[in-house]
Amino acid sequence: AAGVSGKNTDVDTPSNTKTAKKRTLNEVLKEATDDDAYAVISSMGLLQKDETAKDDRALILNLNNNNIFSRLLDEQKVKLVRLIAHSVVSISELHRVEKVTMCNACIDDKLMVPFMRVLVEQHQRLFVQELSLETNRIGDDGMNELCKLMRANVQSLTVIKLYNNKKDVSTQMCNQMLDALEQNEKIVKFTFSFRLQQQKDKLDKILRRNQEIKRKLRARK
Repeated sequence: AAGVSGKNTDVDTPSNTKTAKKRTLNEVLKEATDDDAYAVISSMGLLQKDETAKDDRALILNLNNNNIFSRLLDEQKVKLVRLIAHSVVSISELHRVEKVTMCNACIDDKLMVPFMRVLVEQHQRLFVQELSLETNRIGDDGMNELCKLMRANVQSLTVIKLYNNKKDVSTQMCNQMLDALEQNEKIVKFTFSFRLQQQKDKLDKILRRNQEIKRKLRARK
């Protein structure tokens, strides 16, 4: 596995001679494949043990207030966000990501779209319970991909946070988001600033329905 410094710019890669040579993050991104995702993202310190979880395997992907994307070229940004997404679905007997928190992390549509596409394609490998993407610049294209994830009805995913989104989302897309939520019976918390009262009312109705479904499932156990 590669090792990355706190500044996310230098990487230590063990060589065959048991000595480590420094490589820049740019070099790592150029060479890394999807199979390397967990090792690369973990070495960058972005995967952390969730001390509040009951499961010892539980990890948090934490990119809060991280400006790493602002220092990369567009091609490198997409490569990194795809690696991040693949690390989220990289499960084993030893680890699984249960929380993804990427607040104020310079996420826009160019990054949201490829990130979501990996999660949708691999949704059967998702154990994420909470997805926090607050204070980013996600527009219609990114929200459209999020809708696909919501329609997948991922068993574990119950919380999505999009509060303080910095880019306008069209009324039509807001309605599509609510339609996707209506097809999802797992999400019990969804924070987003819908403009129209009828949209807010519909959100409340959907969440109350899902909370009741969750309550009844608990009662059966």
